[in-house]
Amino acid sequence: MAKLTILTCASGRVPLFANHVKSIGRLPGDCEYCIGFWGDSREHRAILAALDWPAAKCAQVAHDCKWPLPHAYNAALALATGERLLIVGSDVCLGAGVLDWAMALPDDATAWNILVRDSQTGKRFIAPERKVANPYAQCVPRGLVRGWDVAFANGVCYDDNDFACRLLINGVRFRWNFDMEAVHQTHPRYMREERRQLIAINRAVWLKKLNGYAGPLWPIFWDDNNPPDAPHGDGLPEQDALAAALEAVGYV
Repeated sequence: MAKLTILTCASGRVPLFANHVKSIGRLPGDCEYCIGFWGDSREHRAILAALDWPAAKCAQVAHDCKWPLPHAYNAALALATGERLLIVGSDVCLGAGVLDWAMALPDDATAWNILVRDSQTGKRFIAPERKVANPYAQCVPRGLVRGWDVAFANGVCYDDNDFACRLLINGVRFRWNFDMEAVHQTHPRYMREERRQLIAINRAVWLKKLNGYAGPLWPIFWDDNNPPDAPHGDGLPEQDALAAALEAVGYV
């Protein structure tokens, strides 16, 4: 059984964070929790201290950009020692059995995605009808993780898509287990007033990295207005083809 690192990052949204750690429960001895913070983290740290998690490791990053999430995730990743990472948002609650399931996964090149739904709207972000490979609640091999590209720290969105691209190029292949579930807690978006502009900034970064590639992007991107033709199974041939296409255009 491979050692597991639960990997997350957080800023604000303290009540949601409290629900998140409560859903995890008691950490087994071969499981650690690594978190990167930006902004004031005193209340978050107090919540962790009250749980008495000896395997909780915290990192703090400077709030010197619009979206420090890539920096925070990288800081948490630097603390991780598990062979596998369970990447989960700090506003996401794990369902029953997820932690035991993740700890029993073999140490191979598979990234597992589970069902993720919104707590208020019921919208399913990852599900059989929306089979996407972004790390809302994803278990990945640590040795094949390049980290988060800080080029996406000046805007919002597309950092998840880029993370999935880089996993794919590194040899990771995605699978889905919809018997396992996580719940995303509904909340207002960060930086709502300037969000459109910030999305455009990161979209430009991503398009530059795609370097003119205009072919299929499943499973790393999902457009609800124009859903891709996702295969019924895990779509390994399609994933192989996408990895080769991204390498051919020099995606890094």
